[in-house]
Amino acid sequence: FFLMIRRPPRSTQSRSSAASDVYKRQEYMGYRFRSILLDTARHFISVDSIKRIIDGLMYSKMNVFVWHFMDDDSYPLESTVYPDLTQNGAFSQTQVYTKADVKEIIEYAKIRGVRIIPELEQPGHLRSIIQSEEIRPAVVGWDQQSSDKGFDLVPRGFLDPTMTKTYEIAFNLIKELSETFEDNYIHLGGDEVDTRFWGLKPQIKERMDKLGILSYEELQILYTKAVRRQMKQQLPQSKAMYWLDHHNMFMKFNKDDILWWWGRQDAFEKAAEQYKEQEFVIAYHETLYLDCGLGNLVGNGSWCGTYKT
Repeated sequence: FFLMIRRPPRSTQSRSSAASDVYKRQEYMGYRFRSILLDTARHFISVDSIKRIIDGLMYSKMNVFVWHFMDDDSYPLESTVYPDLTQNGAFSQTQVYTKADVKEIIEYAKIRGVRIIPELEQPGHLRSIIQSEEIRPAVVGWDQQSSDKGFDLVPRGFLDPTMTKTYEIAFNLIKELSETFEDNYIHLGGDEVDTRFWGLKPQIKERMDKLGILSYEELQILYTKAVRRQMKQQLPQSKAMYWLDHHNMFMKFNKDDILWWWGRQDAFEKAAEQYKEQEFVIAYHETLYLDCGLGNLVGNGSWCGTYKT
């Protein structure tokens, strides 16, 4: 941040005032969005620990806490729309964030000048949501083994964009987040969509052919646009954020969508040129990821190892 010291103009100073020569200090931040993103999906982190992190943000003059609360590994946030999602998708019933917990964290952060923005990963990173029986039919890739198709795949989870049910699920989860969290922004993920998983379900390609969709990249674009359009129509106050790196620079976004660049630092200028209308949050993986080591993409051979720093 920038710290500026200014002295009041002479015309505003009182000669008789003891404070006539007191300097006023005003602080101007170089960036209006100063954030940390916390992953509580791969490792559950207690409410008290989250509060301590928020204290740290306040002391460091940071003003946004982005909550990566779910991923392939777990869905620990209480859901009233899909109750079995949290009952079965959390690591245990003692490792769940209730809506009361979320409200408590939001109020705690608000007093300290910190916004809370939730992140809902989609259409990938969703293996955990198959724990809801209603959602499971719309998810592919969660039961595939590496040897099934001759390439190295671990079971994960991707929504099937060719199913009508998929859009109902995505919107229900987004709507629930908008009602649980106060901030207008919701981070909607969008990264690491391994389209090979869509190729494991023949019905997806069959529906693509019927609709004239020529590639999986086009399918992802259409899915993202449809979810965003529904969000704009039914939740007009809500705005979206998405991940961006060199792997998904084929994507198209709304003008008011904020993009999180987590790719290489030396590739950012190209992204900024391509997406001229977008605002960016900088999250270079080489220097700003604290979970997987610094200096290279996989942190000494392991991406997101257990508390690796």
